Amino acid sequence: LKNAGVAPKDLEVIISCGVARDVEEPATAYIIQEKLGAYNAYCFDLANACNGFISAMDVLDSFIASGRCELGLVAVGDILSQYVTWNTSSKRDLHLSSMSYTFGDGGGAAILQRIKNGDEGGIRARWFLSDGSYWRVAVIPLIDSDRRYFKSNAANIEAAALEHVPGGVETVMKALNWDINDIALIIPHQVSAQIIENLFYKRLGMPQEKIYWSFPDHGNVGAASMPVALCAALAEGKLTPGDKVLLVGGSGGFGAGVIGLVI
Repeated sequence: LKNAGVAPKDLEVIISCGVARDVEEPATAYIIQEKLGAYNAYCFDLANACNGFISAMDVLDSFIASGRCELGLVAVGDILSQYVTWNTSSKRDLHLSSMSYTFGDGGGAAILQRIKNGDEGGIRARWFLSDGSYWRVAVIPLIDSDRRYFKSNAANIEAAALEHVPGGVETVMKALNWDINDIALIIPHQVSAQIIENLFYKRLGMPQEKIYWSFPDHGNVGAASMPVALCAALAEGKLTPGDKVLLVGGSGGFGAGVIGLVI
């Protein structure tokens, strides 16, 4: 809010979009509203695994485009360490738990508001895909807290990413008439080096310097991965106003999403 020069009272919508929630009910967005004092805002949660942030951006962008609001907040705080199995019961359990050992805890937020006529900034294009045939490969069960741990098949998640994400990146770049030289940075969901290498360097042929990979510093912080990486890139001076950016998401489900935006 401070960076955007926005007062809490001016927020019209608050969307909380994390994997983790403060409580089962009510929506975590209400807790954020109280802590900010943003009592004019319509509040709700949006759940879409690690794609929560870009999905919430897409929903809020649609609110603004339809005239429902002028200004809103997307916020995520993910404490993924609570879903890690530290005491595995077998080699199979260790295998199914292995991706969770890359988890971190973190949070991020973004203000979206209507652009002025002639302004080239903001969200310029988006693409989303859902393939429910993969829903079993990355799961946090909705059962008692003593057994609520993340289990996944890493090979199947990578296969889904390689199957679906490249087409989304190419579709958004084509829609915007951008080539790789136009893009300042590509900010992906922050996952292990193997998936980044196979997806972006080998399959898409992207130069390594174009991919912002903050994973070694923060790990996979769920839906907070992209806002954390985006803020880090801004703080390091790797992005400046007017730069073109691709946000590239992949999540359990399997879900894929790409947003092309101008800072």
